[in-house]
Amino acid sequence: MSWFFWLLDSHPAVEEKILAEICKIIGEREDLDPKTPLVFRPEEMKKMDYLHAALSEALRLYPSVPVDHKEVAEDDIFPDGTVLKKGTKVIYAIYAMGRMEAVWGRDCREFKPERWLRITDGRFMSESAYKFTAFNGGPRLCLGERFRLLSDEICCGINLVSLPCEGGERSSRGAEACSDNVHESMG
Repeated sequence: MSWFFWLLDSHPAVEEKILAEICKIIGEREDLDPKTPLVFRPEEMKKMDYLHAALSEALRLYPSVPVDHKEVAEDDIFPDGTVLKKGTKVIYAIYAMGRMEAVWGRDCREFKPERWLRITDGRFMSESAYKFTAFNGGPRLCLGERFRLLSDEICCGINLVSLPCEGGERSSRGAEACSDNVHESMG
């Protein structure tokens, strides 16, 4: 999360897009009450495509586990012909893989959440677990991936709505600021 907020601080346009997305979702509520705390609903979380893209992009550049290793359980052969004997340790650098031009393109070192969005409709699209290895892949895929992303989205959403939805200074009142501005704009 620290890297994510550092990236947002370095990319204010991304922060504004996330905030606009969150405020749009809050603005669609029919039962918005300024006196109750703002709690995101599961169906609202599913609409936060740009936030999900920004979190995925941050994890691509700064994975929680930058280097991982596996041990070969029984003799095997890689598709390229490399022979692996039982007990061999295979080490791979997730951090480096997230910056490989051959995998992510010439802009691989740039923070670009848009790379995770479909051009046609702006919806989030995931990558293969073998390309985006922050949560492993295959039979070792992280069981907590969805929970981790959901908790990150909730944390970011709550922290980011400390900004007012329609300009002005940052508020220290947390989610109330966005909620108040949505109420004011609704009438």
